[in-house]
Amino acid sequence: MLRLQHQTNTAVTYQTPATGVQIRCPSKMGSSVPKETIARIVSAYELPISCEKCGAQSQKTIGWIRLHRDMKCPGCDAVIVLNTSRITGTIRSVERRLGDLQTQLTERIRKL
Repeated sequence: MLRLQHQTNTAVTYQTPATGVQIRCPSKMGSSVPKETIARIVSAYELPISCEKCGAQSQKTIGWIRLHRDMKCPGCDAVIVLNTSRITGTIRSVERRLGDLQTQLTERIRKL
């Protein structure tokens, strides 16, 4: 479910209550506004990374995770492997949810 957050003559901003993701779309009324692609939004989305050894948590963007195979735990210096099925499954879930969001936004904009 999308929630209208802010509207101007040039853009409409929507937010998903569950994830807090904000999407800014150009309005038909005004001039062109730069748009972020779904890929850029996914890349900037932060995921929590937990150390199985000490339980320390840190946040990393999906883009950063895709560029690294592992990282050192900030709490105990253990190696945290990032290409696990849990993390890749979470990334696919985020991509799917944002794709659904894009479809919903496109439908709403067409109705304006």
